[in-house]
Amino acid sequence: IDKPELLEEIFLEIKAMVFTNNLKINIPIFYGIRLGKKSFGLIMEFVQGKTLSQIYKTLSDSQKIQVCINLCDIFTVIHNHKLIHRDVKPDNLIIDVNDKDFKT
Repeated sequence: IDKPELLEEIFLEIKAMVFTNNLKINIPIFYGIRLGKKSFGLIMEFVQGKTLSQIYKTLSDSQKIQVCINLCDIFTVIHNHKLIHRDVKPDNLIIDVNDKDFKT
């Protein structure tokens, strides 16, 4: 990647993801990065599940409330460490089918 501003942004993103690995919250684990000449890829934990947007209509009211509580807990920790998730939406929230929890 030959654009310094893009490399700086990638570095900041990696730094934040490495930091979140130690927070003990439901965020997929970051393992590394693969840099190409014109692109890059982030290597992260695979979460077996469905997005919140895929299953939202099937959730009971109490399950929806629990999802909201869990999200508040996660984002409280993230924001307390001065981190921001820049793309929060139901398509980016994955309900883990193995432990019935979700990751963002």
